[in-house]
Amino acid sequence: MKFRLLFLILLLSQWSIAQTKQVNDLERKRQALLKEIETTNQLLSENIKTATNAFNRLNLLNRQIATRKQIVETLNQEITAINEGIIKKENEIANLEEKLQKKKLNYIASIQKIYAYKNSGNKFLFIFSAKSINESYQRILYLKKYSQWQKEMSDEISAQQNRVAMEKQSLEKEKTVKLSLINERLKEKERLGEEEKAKKNEIEILTKNEKKLRKELVRKKAEAKALDQQIDKIIAEEIAASKKAAATQNKVERKSENKDGYAMTKEEKKLSSNFSANKGKLPFPLKGKYKIVEYFGINKDINLKGIERYNNGIEIETTEGNEAVSVFDGVVSAIFTKSGYNNAVFVKHGNFFTLYANLETIYVKKGDVVKTGQRLGKIFTDRMENSTLLHFEIRKEREKLNPLSWLDR
Repeated sequence: MKFRLLFLILLLSQWSIAQTKQVNDLERKRQALLKEIETTNQLLSENIKTATNAFNRLNLLNRQIATRKQIVETLNQEITAINEGIIKKENEIANLEEKLQKKKLNYIASIQKIYAYKNSGNKFLFIFSAKSINESYQRILYLKKYSQWQKEMSDEISAQQNRVAMEKQSLEKEKTVKLSLINERLKEKERLGEEEKAKKNEIEILTKNEKKLRKELVRKKAEAKALDQQIDKIIAEEIAASKKAAATQNKVERKSENKDGYAMTKEEKKLSSNFSANKGKLPFPLKGKYKIVEYFGINKDINLKGIERYNNGIEIETTEGNEAVSVFDGVVSAIFTKSGYNNAVFVKHGNFFTLYANLETIYVKKGDVVKTGQRLGKIFTDRMENSTLLHFEIRKEREKLNPLSWLDR
């Protein structure tokens, strides 16, 4: 009986630990999402509402709403997990109380039996009525064991009563947590409604200024095309220089991965391999708070038909004064200025290249060897819109790569 109780307690403990872990994991996820919301809120508060900036604000709000929905869903999962735990705990408490009641009845019956023995002298009669001394001795041992069983039964009842009390106390705590989460879910849904209204307002601003916005998009597309051509030119020059070096420098072996590719030295080949091996692990090109407002490829909103932008990299909004940092070891291949992107730093990592554009101040120069995490320049802040954006790209020779597939977020 004692071992059955211990097994039951152990089983309950293991289930409780597993349930607690699930709830804790969900809580950690919710806290991470709340931190992301906090960052977006800061960036939104710093952004001045203008027609040209409304597209970025809309992207921020879309991300904010998506994150808020994740928080609500996480709260739903937490509440479900706790609710399942409450139901299971209520069943276990009922089971424990039922077994406890049976033990109490058995214990009372045994006490009454012993009491009857003591009052009638049947206890001694039971011992001395044996047919032999050995049988009398066995009966004495039996009575001792019976008395010991009573004591153990008393201890088990006391332990089980404590266990039931603890489980009830734990149950009340879980019910309190559940109520708190339900209230928090209600608040999150209210915040979600407010953000949906804010999104509607931004769409109205964009709709009213659609003509101006389209003109702005045409300008930005032209700037993006000019930047793309500049990068292609730099890469073409790097490839041509590497081919020339491979043909003239006999002592330095250079090899390219394909006929028209960049001819790498052994050191550059090693650097390129290391860069490739760190896919998905590269550090972010800035430190501190940030939010991605434009993604690689086509960026559009379902509420704004016909208005879209194509991005060869990502646009990262951050706080004023933040700096761009190198995502990997490399050599500064070029530094240039381009309309719409201010100053830019182009870093070579073997036959991989990274671009850090829209910088106000540059900390490096062409030919500098840079290390992972090294500061490259201060990111430009648009005073008219109070927006601080970093444009970041990754390329392998002429191939444009999605930065989010390479960065560790």
